[in-house]
Amino acid sequence: MASNSFRQLTGNAKGRLIYEPLFLIPYSMFVTYSSIFMYELGVTETGIGWITTIGLLVQVLSSFLSGYLTDRMGRKRALLYFDVLSGASLHCCGQSRKISGFS
Repeated sequence: MASNSFRQLTGNAKGRLIYEPLFLIPYSMFVTYSSIFMYELGVTETGIGWITTIGLLVQVLSSFLSGYLTDRMGRKRALLYFDVLSGASLHCCGQSRKISGFS
């Protein structure tokens, strides 16, 4: 029954169901282990809390700018640019060996 429902989907809904796990699974792993990684680098629990809070605030505030840029650039091109930028920043955080790499 589920496969029949999936076949009936078209466009963005089908694409989202196919590609969303490719983002969510690695992101969940990154978020889970980033605090452990920071703690091993010597960041205090308070520092980890601040880094996480600042990151979430930046996400909330940047959504307004992202919406504007998406309207100007188009959905597909904006997704491409923002995903490449996001991947590059995550790579830089993963390669950091001191606290300044996270902030």
